[in-house]
Amino acid sequence: MRIGVNLLVRNMADNPLHLAATRFAVRSLLESDLLSHDWRLMILDNGSGCPATSIYYDWMSVELGSRLGIARFKENLGIARGRNYCNKILQAGGGWIPDYIVEMHTDHVFPKIWLAPIIEYMETLPDCGIMGPALLSPNVHWCVNQIKIDYNQPYKEQINFLQSCVAFASHDVFRIMPGLTHPAVKRWKMVEELGGYDEDLPGLTNYEDTEEAYRAHKAGWKILINFGSVVYHHYHFSRCDPGVTNHLSDYEVNGRYCYAKHGEEFRDFERELGEWMDAAYGKVEA
Repeated sequence: MRIGVNLLVRNMADNPLHLAATRFAVRSLLESDLLSHDWRLMILDNGSGCPATSIYYDWMSVELGSRLGIARFKENLGIARGRNYCNKILQAGGGWIPDYIVEMHTDHVFPKIWLAPIIEYMETLPDCGIMGPALLSPNVHWCVNQIKIDYNQPYKEQINFLQSCVAFASHDVFRIMPGLTHPAVKRWKMVEELGGYDEDLPGLTNYEDTEEAYRAHKAGWKILINFGSVVYHHYHFSRCDPGVTNHLSDYEVNGRYCYAKHGEEFRDFERELGEWMDAAYGKVEA
């Protein structure tokens, strides 16, 4: 399979853990079963203020060669514009068009095997447009187990800790439930059909994924969680840091935009999505 990976980065100088998390995310991705596919990685730097990030990009360019693309912007494009830009570059020129897109964040850490269960299932279900793994996280209630990766500790120590937690958490191998998680694996055909994220969202983050999922749902695509795959997502790792984004304000303005654009049907879908997630993670009866 041709897999295009889409990563947005905004590492700030006043939080050294941003770069440490980015290193964990990329290294774990490149040690995972992604490598069994024909893959490309597109990074969009959303105005990082950490000088060491540029040195890291230089190292990656040497190590990954033509499989890596990097675009650097002085401004923060936000998630919707940034993701769409990455996806356009991933399939531009050379005849290489992805079968699937993986959208990842800098606060993901991947175990050795996570992609195979998702791709294998999506290949059997042509109308599945979006599938994500179950999550391990310290910060959200929609997770199979609450753990915390310590970015100040050696990578190998932490990745071994993650592997042990994944082995314990991924016992529900055959459980597939409706729901939306990140990292998200998206069928390229669906992304093209929908036109990507809505770039008219006024805030930099929040609701872009729910709004796209709503349009996917209306178009007949399935949105699922595969509990045979488990990934760590720290969640809100940098959203509330100074200079990154005004998380709460973005949430409010983007929510109002979506309600005005789609009306009560969007509110109903948002409520239904929350119920899916509660059911998937056992918070209420399915």
